[in-house]
Formats: sequence, structure tokens, C-alpha cells
Amino acid sequence: MTVRDFLAVLLVASITSGCGLTIAWRTPDTPTRENAASVLLTPSVEELFQHLQRTGIPNIPMRTHVRPCCAFGHGLKARLGLLPLPGFSIGNIKLVSEIGSHRYDSGLVMVGSDQGQGDFLGDERNGLIFTCRGGFIDTAHVRDYSDWTIYLAARIFPHLETGIVFDLPDEGGRRRITVAPVDPEILANHERVSLALSMAGWLSFRLSVWHEIATWAGWSWSPSFPEKDSAFSPEDLYSNLVGIKIATAIALERSARSASLYDRSVDAWFREVVQFLRPTSKSTAIAAMDALDGVWWDSTVRLPDAAAVRRRNFSVGPEVEPWLVPDKLKKDSLREDLKEECGRQPAPLPLPNSEVFSGSKLEDMARLEIVLDDMLAQKAIFSGFDGTLTQADFGRVIAAIQIENRELFGPRANRPD
Repeated sequence: MTVRDFLAVLLVASITSGCGLTIAWRTPDTPTRENAASVLLTPSVEELFQHLQRTGIPNIPMRTHVRPCCAFGHGLKARLGLLPLPGFSIGNIKLVSEIGSHRYDSGLVMVGSDQGQGDFLGDERNGLIFTCRGGFIDTAHVRDYSDWTIYLAARIFPHLETGIVFDLPDEGGRRRITVAPVDPEILANHERVSLALSMAGWLSFRLSVWHEIATWAGWSWSPSFPEKDSAFSPEDLYSNLVGIKIATAIALERSARSASLYDRSVDAWFREVVQFLRPTSKSTAIAAMDALDGVWWDSTVRLPDAAAVRRRNFSVGPEVEPWLVPDKLKKDSLREDLKEECGRQPAPLPLPNSEVFSGSKLEDMARLEIVLDDMLAQKAIFSGFDGTLTQADFGRVIAAIQIENRELFGPRANRPD
């Protein structure tokens, strides 16, 4: 049995059952009996428009799978337990043209090839894309939080007047979303779709922050493969927010009416967003990653050792700024390549991460609650919470993680330079 075969068997057996199944939904394209009544009885065209306007947010099934990608680094080595895997390395860096088509709630498993370079089971072929203005973009994170945003918008939209409480699959404990009934004045004066999407994006980003917290504390999708090495890695939160913004745009342009249309729209929007961030050649991307070796990450460490990533990005808003390669770490050749491909000294493109809707705080409208599982509840970073916390507590938990990170990796472990 080859290394690839062994890892494939191990990881496929560990991951959530049902991985790779196609999920479908579709809104009706034909008018309903209610539509007919509106056409006949509504006195003005303006009112008729409100009755017939399609939301672009149909009923979408809940996400249940994970996309385990992508460890920060290039040519990463790995081990199983205490057993090193000789000849095995993970090559994460890709071009946009090498990324596969999106599939809602896809679950992919990363394995090694017989030639020693990692790849993925499944057709999404996720990886790290290096850009001039957004740094490294993790395509699996983009996809995950695009999917979460469109699902949450679909779940929330029909319940704006009444509110709703629902649970998500456990991740380090029970995750519960609570949406309060919205003030009728807000509903009367604002587009329902915009409000649902604002709440969904806000909640989705908090879910992404919780994922980083939980993996730092020891939760992982597979007990045999810890994920602390990827918690708050340099590209994670920025990539998550890119995905949230893509899903928002797709819903606003009514391109989530079916699963297939949504998937194609994610691909189209992702390509355009990456082009706006200015992707580099693969050789420049690899040179940029190599320049960070020993500072942001450590090529001598085998996954899943947490020391494989030595710098952590805790930027959680209200503006999320990407990490670019610090100038002092660039070789002259990389500096010249970036100048040629990026046009000038690359400037980071911060992304706004709104916490309000038309002057109202989104935290007053929605809440993410975590009931910690027994393992996480024992961790020092959760002391004083009595086993339950909400997104309002994340700042305190992140501050504790930052202290632990500096103790492990030095005083600059929370900075890019």
C-alpha cells in the first residue's frame, strides 16, 4: 500500500459520512396562485413589484461537511502519530486556473500523491492563491464561508418578523443561532433581503472566528489529525470574509435560485475577486512562501505539529487587513518579481467587516451561543465562562490565545513582521 493509499483510507474513514454528495435546491420558475392574486388585485405597479420581487434566497439545506484545507506553507512534511512519512509533502500553492469548480457543502480530504506532492480527493482542488493586495487566499475557507452565508440567509429570511432559534452541527460544542424578532419599523423601511444578508454575513464571520478558537483549543474534524497548526493562520480570516462577501453579492443578484447556479456564480465571482486582488505567477507565489519560512511557518516541522505555523493573524474587524510579505523578508529577486507583477510596492486591501445595519447593531438582532464540550471546557482560555459563551466573549478568549501564542512562539508571534 502506498503512502497515498494509506492516508486516503485513514482520512476518508475519519471524515463526516456523506462526503461528496451533491446537494440540490431550486426555486420555482413558474407563477404561484398567490402571484396570480397579486397580479389581479394589487392596485399599483409599485406594490406589485414588491409582491412579485424574487429574493434570490431559496430554502437551502444546512451544511454538514468540512473542507480540510489548507495548511499554511509549501512542501510541508507530515507524520501519523510519531511515525514520519518519508517522501510525502503537501504542495498547497495553486493558480486560479488549477482550482476546481465549486460545489455547495463539498467535503474534501487531503492526501499525498505517489510523486510526493499533496492533492485533494474531490473536484474542487482547493489551495492557496497568492495575490498582490490580499496576500495568500485559502480557497477552501472562501468556499466554506460563502456556503455558510448563503445557508444562514436562507434560514433567517422567512423569520425576520418572528425570530428563530436553531442549532448547527457541533464544533467544539453545541452551536446555537438565535435571531430576535426584528423591529417592524426597520422591516418597513429597509429591504428584507439586505437585512437577512447582513445578519447572515455577521453570523458567518463569528462562526469562522469560533472555528479558529476551537481548533486552537484542540477540537478537530478528526481526532487523529489535530488542527492547532491552522488556527488563526495568516490567511484564514481574510479568506473567510472574502467568501462572505461573494455569497452576499450572489444573493443580491439573485444567482442562488438553484444549487447549480449558485455553484457557477461562486466560481465566477471568485475569479473576478482574485483578479481584482491581482494574482501572481506560481513561481512568485512559491518564492513569497519561501521568504516566510522560519518566520510565519517552519518547513522543518511535520504536520500536524502546531509549530508548523509560527505567526497567527487575529484581525477580526471591524476591518480585516491581509498580511503581505514584509519587505525585510524579501530577497531582491522576489522584490523585483513583485514589482513587475504587481505594478508597484503592493499595498494591502483591507476589507470592511460591518457590525451594524442602518445604524442598528447586528449583535442586538442575532447571537451565536456555544455550549462547550467537556474537553474544551477544561481549557484555561475558557476559564470563567461556566461552559457557555457567546460571540460577545470572543474578544476575551482571543486575548488569552494571543498570550499563549506569544509564550509558544515569541513576542512577535501575533504580527506579520
